[in-house]
Amino acid sequence: MFLKRRIIYISIIALITGVLFAAGRTPYVSDYIKVLAIPELELMTGKKVVIGGIQVNFLPLFVELNDTVIADSDGKKLLSAGRVKGYLSLTGLLNREIIVKRVAINNTEAHLDNKQIEEIAGNIKKYLS
Repeated sequence: MFLKRRIIYISIIALITGVLFAAGRTPYVSDYIKVLAIPELELMTGKKVVIGGIQVNFLPLFVELNDTVIADSDGKKLLSAGRVKGYLSLTGLLNREIIVKRVAINNTEAHLDNKQIEEIAGNIKKYLS
């Protein structure tokens, strides 16, 4: 009896884990997260943000942004990245905080001067305070 219950519990956990892994890679989840993330990133940076796609992985927990572009109000590309991957802390989520442990950026192009860098950094500091 005990062994049968144990097998059922392990099967349920494996099924839920499999669904979470598959769900994080679907276009529905990507589109939903983009709808939430893009306005926040634009508010944070003070610039226009375009994201091609978002994928979520649960083990290790990370969010991957593909074909990301930050542009000024005239549409001039300031920063672009082929892939941005942010590794998140699981303990932060328990406290209802998003803690980014590490960020990896690939295929980056930057067309920023010191004034634009200071402006974006100031906007981010103001957003986080």
